[in-house]
Amino acid sequence: MAATVACTAARLGHKILRVRWVWATTSGTTSASGGSTTFPITGEILGIKAEPNGTNKPADNYDVTIVDAINGMDVLNSDAINLPQALTGVGNIRVPVDSQNSRPIYLVDETLSFAGTALNGGAGDSAGTFYLYIREP
Repeated sequence: MAATVACTAARLGHKILRVRWVWATTSGTTSASGGSTTFPITGEILGIKAEPNGTNKPADNYDVTIVDAINGMDVLNSDAINLPQALTGVGNIRVPVDSQNSRPIYLVDETLSFAGTALNGGAGDSAGTFYLYIREP
């Protein structure tokens, strides 16, 4: 196993959708990608949460992008880069905003997938979970 990514989505109530990507890499593998959503997503991004595995932590300052299938663009506008490896790191919970006008990011019929880089510093396996919270219309 070099790298794996699995995606699940759940509606939490009150029109809140949680998309979860669980990723893992083995020693010497520094990136992971895949785990596409199984349906198009429409709504406002409320926040993101990164949870490094407590035992197999990623490298400090690892990067995550959530990529749309149509344009291949990071829908988070680089707001999930330089994430801390500590589970309690203050940078693990963020609210991405549009880089031009600081407004919430709104998705329209987007199929999304995970891409992570600098996940492993080469000292063994690494793993974590990444959450995206969306308010559906």
